[in-house]
Amino acid sequence: MLYNIPGTFQPHAVSEFSLPRVGAGPPHRLKQCLIHVEKGGTDVSFADKTLTCRDCGADFIFTAGEQEFYASRGLMNEPSRCPACRGEHRRRRSQGSYERAPRQMYPAVCANCGAQTEVPFEPRTGRPVYCNECFSKMRRSR
Repeated sequence: MLYNIPGTFQPHAVSEFSLPRVGAGPPHRLKQCLIHVEKGGTDVSFADKTLTCRDCGADFIFTAGEQEFYASRGLMNEPSRCPACRGEHRRRRSQGSYERAPRQMYPAVCANCGAQTEVPFEPRTGRPVYCNECFSKMRRSR
């Protein structure tokens, strides 16, 4: 089977072969894509690869098409997560749900109004500490 992909000089040859499935079960068919792209006299070939997910430990296929996509974008590293874990990681990252240790807060007395407050740093003797309200007023007056 031959595919003609725009922007390339040669069609892409796709051949099929059988590989044993990881674990029990009959062998299944995978497509091995050998993609030839002429760039300054050199050929670039991609074939399906089996990788292991760093999160769940499952094996997944990094297809020749995905490899071509990565190469076209200049991405040098192979994916380290399977598609399911990659999607979950992307979803968590977009929601900002990375768990962070709660910030240590220290009690202090405002140097301006005398109110009790908490600050995210340990107050030093001889240095003024302000509550949020007084700090905002001082910042605006600058």
